[in-house]
Amino acid sequence: MARLQAIEAYRATIGELPLRVRVLYEGEEEIGSEHLAAFVERNADRLRADGCIWEAGYKDAAGRPTISCGLKGIAYVELRARGAKKDAHSSVATIVPNPAWRLVWALATLKNERDEITIDGFMDEVRPPSAAELALLERLPFDEAATLRIHGIERFNRGLTGVELKRKHFFEPTCTICGIVSGYTGPGSKTVLPAVATAKIDFRLVPDLTPEKVVRLLRGHLDRRGFADVEIAPSHGEPPSRWPADSITARAAVAACRSAYGTDPVVYPLMVGSGPMAQVCDRLGIPVAGFGSGNAASANHAPNENIAIADYVDHIRAFGRFLHAFAGRPLD
Repeated sequence: MARLQAIEAYRATIGELPLRVRVLYEGEEEIGSEHLAAFVERNADRLRADGCIWEAGYKDAAGRPTISCGLKGIAYVELRARGAKKDAHSSVATIVPNPAWRLVWALATLKNERDEITIDGFMDEVRPPSAAELALLERLPFDEAATLRIHGIERFNRGLTGVELKRKHFFEPTCTICGIVSGYTGPGSKTVLPAVATAKIDFRLVPDLTPEKVVRLLRGHLDRRGFADVEIAPSHGEPPSRWPADSITARAAVAACRSAYGTDPVVYPLMVGSGPMAQVCDRLGIPVAGFGSGNAASANHAPNENIAIADYVDHIRAFGRFLHAFAGRPLD
C-alpha cells in the first residue's frame, strides 16, 4: 500500500511517472508460492523489467534504513515417527516403543550443542563468501547491543560477536525446529504413550544449497544412523538468490534512502528470510534491491507483528524518490 500511495503522491506533486511500473502480487508466499513459477513462465514477456524492489525491508536496531540485495532460500519439512497403532497407557512403555523418544533421538543428530549443523555433507554444499563479501561485512554496521535487547537475550549463538557474528547471520544456513507435537499437551496430566510424534523443521539456505539437496542429504543422514523409519514429508522450498550491491537497482535505492532519511542506508548482501525471488528475478534476470517500512522489532511471524506509522510514511517518501532516481532524474 505504501508503494501504491507513493505512486499516487508522485503523480499529485510532480506529475506523470517517468518510467513504467509493474506491480506483482501473489498470495502463496507462506506456502512456497507453488503456482508462481508457472505464472512467470506464461507471462515472462509482460514481467520483464530493468529492476525490482522486493517486498520486504526495515530499519535496523539503530534506526538506520537497510537495503538487501537478495535473500536466503528455504526448505521446510516435517519429520514423523510412528509407534503403536493408537495412543496407549503409559504403563506399557516398558515394552511398547515411544515415537516421541524416537523423534527426539533423530533430531539430536541434526545439530550439536555447539550450534553446528551435523547433517552428513550439508555444510560441504555451502559456498563460502568471497573476499569482496567478507570485506563488505567488515564495513557493515550491526548494533549488537540493541539486537540483544530487542530479543531479550544475553548472548548470541556460540557467543559470537563482530565479523564472525555477521558472517554466520548472512552467509550460513540454518536448521530450526519450528514446532514439535506428540501425545497429550493439554492442561493437567494424562498418562499416555503417544502413537505418533512430529516435528516441523525449516532450513534457511545459502548458495549452493537447494531444497532438493537438503531433503536428499537429510534422508541419507537419518538412514545411516538407523532412522530409516522416521518419515520425511517435504513441504515448500525456495532456492536462495543474491544480486550485486552495485546494480542499477541498488544504486537508485541507496540514493533514494539517503535523500528520504538524510543518512546513508546500510546495504546488506541479502535478507536472512526467504521468498520466491529466484522464481521471478533469477528466472527473468532482474537485479534486485529491497527496502521497506519495517523496524528491527517488527516481530515478524510473532504476536503483535507491526510497523510504525512514521516508518510507513517514510517508505512512501523513499519509494517515490526511488522511482525518480531509477528513471535517471536528479534528487537534489
